[in-house]
Amino acid sequence: MEGKLDYKINSLSNISEINVKAFNLTAPADTHKAFTLPGTYHAGAHGWFVFLKPLPPGDHTVYYNVRVTPTGALTSPGTIANFADITYLLHVK
Repeated sequence: MEGKLDYKINSLSNISEINVKAFNLTAPADTHKAFTLPGTYHAGAHGWFVFLKPLPPGDHTVYYNVRVTPTGALTSPGTIANFADITYLLHVK
């Protein structure tokens, strides 16, 4: 169907979470990843993206932090809380 997205977007405060449907990924025989066997595998993609308006020329610092804590992650063995502090130093010409 024309215009239908094959991914889902959730947006909050200029940050978008994007999930795509499953797809096939082929690892070639000459892959640079020694532990990857050649072949075709089912794959998926997920990420959080920050979209900015065009920045004026000059130096810029983009900083954001992520705190994702699954229910019980801080008290239950085997669960993982994810924390990240991200800083990008950008120079726009």
